[in-house]
Amino acid sequence: MNDLHELAASPLQTKQRGPSLIWLVPLLALLIGAWIAWQDWSQRGPEIEILFQDVKGLEEGKSKIRYRSLEVGLITALELTDDLRQVRVRAQLKKGAERYLSSDSRFWVVRPRVALGQVSGLETLLSGSFIEMDAGNGQADDQRAFVGLEQPPAVSIHEPGQVFGLYADRRGSVSIGSGVFYRNIQVGLVKDLSLRPEKQRVEFEIFLRQPFDRLVTENTVFWNAGGFNLSLGAEGVELAIESLESLVSGGIAFGLPKGVEAGAPVADGALFELYASETLAARQRNRESTRYVLYFTDSVRGLAVGAPVEFSGIRLGEVLSIGAEYDSDSLEIRIPVTIEIERGRFRPTGGNPEQSADERLVLQALVERGLRASLKSGNLLTGSQFVDLVFMPESDQQAAPAGVEPPHPVIPTVSTGFNLLQQRITSLVARLDQLPIERIGANLDKSMLELNTSLVSLNAVLKPFGERSAPMAQALERTLERTSKVMASADKTLNPNSQLQTQLLKALEEFSAASKAIRDLSRFIERNPQALLLGK
Repeated sequence: MNDLHELAASPLQTKQRGPSLIWLVPLLALLIGAWIAWQDWSQRGPEIEILFQDVKGLEEGKSKIRYRSLEVGLITALELTDDLRQVRVRAQLKKGAERYLSSDSRFWVVRPRVALGQVSGLETLLSGSFIEMDAGNGQADDQRAFVGLEQPPAVSIHEPGQVFGLYADRRGSVSIGSGVFYRNIQVGLVKDLSLRPEKQRVEFEIFLRQPFDRLVTENTVFWNAGGFNLSLGAEGVELAIESLESLVSGGIAFGLPKGVEAGAPVADGALFELYASETLAARQRNRESTRYVLYFTDSVRGLAVGAPVEFSGIRLGEVLSIGAEYDSDSLEIRIPVTIEIERGRFRPTGGNPEQSADERLVLQALVERGLRASLKSGNLLTGSQFVDLVFMPESDQQAAPAGVEPPHPVIPTVSTGFNLLQQRITSLVARLDQLPIERIGANLDKSMLELNTSLVSLNAVLKPFGERSAPMAQALERTLERTSKVMASADKTLNPNSQLQTQLLKALEEFSAASKAIRDLSRFIERNPQALLLGK
């Protein structure tokens, strides 16, 4: 018992120890976290902002930024701008990505897109949408705010080639990404298009890859190759298609017109006109023409701008404009039609070439000889008309109205074809309207009554002869038989092989011989008159 009290009363003696090893765990975790944070910080690149109209498919902390299929950044935040019209995308790029950033760097959202003739972004069906980056050509700078593209660019900045400009009145079937073809082979594509209201036209940017960009020269023509051209000619129906791709999604083709030299090369960014078809491109390239005015009195229904001007089936030009003018003095409405005739269509042969150089003088001389313009039907189904130049010097012509100073030389017009027939019918109807129809009808009734009275009187006179008509007919028949016999006898007598004809011919020969002898005797006596006294 005492031992227990002594043991309880004695103090416990403990062994002195150092810091516990358990503290190494949080310290190690702290070091590892710091190392990871340092590693993450050291691998971080710059932060950038991109403005988009639509960020469909993008997610914070998940969607990536890629350059040439390599991941170069991560989207960290998506937020609306202050005006609520755009979405600001904040992204953290990896270390080293800053060398890809410049003022002309481009960003766009890659997502599944289905357009006419092309499908893109199918890889995002599994990986999700992401932002694609295209580094610019400029030097790296401190640019960190960008405006994203709503559509993927058609051409990479780094692809070698040249960009050319085109312009046209309308877009047609051409769209961004449509192909550019040379001899049915795609050598480029449409990079961009825009509407220019101030110029009232549509402008295109096309990109041609090397080495095909060297095919474009100063005489190159471009035309819309979308769809197909169907023409009906002397050789039948002709269907022209540039390619199946251009048939579906549209396209542009280019080349040199037949017989035209290539000319000098052009610089990057050169501007060309885009024609509606290859035919128009070949006809209008470097075309010089002379304008004339026609004044028609006929209806110009069916005549449209662009209608051909022909001479004997040869196209000389086309119609430029059709208008209507009002003369306040004479209260007349005139229809001037402006046409253009391409120079070189009338090639001079013989004579002095210098006198034939001015085609205005040549055409004026042809007008003085009777060259006139008329309207003719070009298609009976559509009712379209064209201007036909013909020589009709004796016809009535319509020149420039009195007191009018046309802006261009005037070619007189005449009415031909259906219009001329219509005028003649109108003139005939007008003459018929001037006839005294009522008086003619009254006189005709009176004449018919008198004729009826005369026929009654004639019937009364001829009635007694009806009883003796049978004997007279028999006598007439006998007379005809005798006449036939006389004619047969005369035919027999006058036959070349008859005896009478032979005798007559023989008598004529003897008479001719006697006449010859008498002429010889007469000439002998004239030379020798003494023969009458002395004899031969």
